[in-house]
Amino acid sequence: AGQSVETLVGWRLPNNVPIQEFYGKGEARRNYLAELQRDAHAPVRKKLMTVACRWIAEMDPEDLYEQEVRLMPYVLSALFDADAPTAAAALVELERLGQKYVQTHEQDFVDTLEYGHAEEKAKEDALTLALPPPFSKRPSVGCRARVRQHFRALIHPIVKELQSWAAPERVLSAQLLEVLLVFVEAKVAEFAHQLLPALAKGMDPDDDPGLPPLVGRCAAQFAQ
Repeated sequence: AGQSVETLVGWRLPNNVPIQEFYGKGEARRNYLAELQRDAHAPVRKKLMTVACRWIAEMDPEDLYEQEVRLMPYVLSALFDADAPTAAAALVELERLGQKYVQTHEQDFVDTLEYGHAEEKAKEDALTLALPPPFSKRPSVGCRARVRQHFRALIHPIVKELQSWAAPERVLSAQLLEVLLVFVEAKVAEFAHQLLPALAKGMDPDDDPGLPPLVGRCAAQFAQ
């Protein structure tokens, strides 16, 4: 059930704050999926990723319309997991989701799949930067489209954390941005006014010495 996802990620409408919480009596909200994502054991993180992908693949379409954007970050985060097999498995699962997305929205991809080979080849030839691990090649058209539809929702928290000097998740946000740019490609241009200030802020070595090299790769990917 889709509402179970909202419970697991501790989500609620931003303007719906129970009055009890003003007095410290509200029900505590916990993001259980985020806790599993940070688990020290790689098999736990890998299982979270595969379960999230199964939910996306099998959930009722009406529920999925609202809940996929809440599940996708846990799948994408597995792409830069410290455990290489987990990262590789996440890419395989995303490609499967991409194939299912094409099957579900077949009419939207007819022109690209039947007549767009030359255009796709030109786009691939224009990509000269090395892709970050675990990518060995450009994701499939369905995989790119499936992830790309959530970029508008995900870019806001990423930019907010990159611009916050105190946010401990800045490196994770930059890692998520790097893999997202692989899927979004040229569509990212419309978000330049949001991304450029955040990238500039992330290049400050005084805030976090490990952040500038990662943000620099994001900036290069964005420029491409």
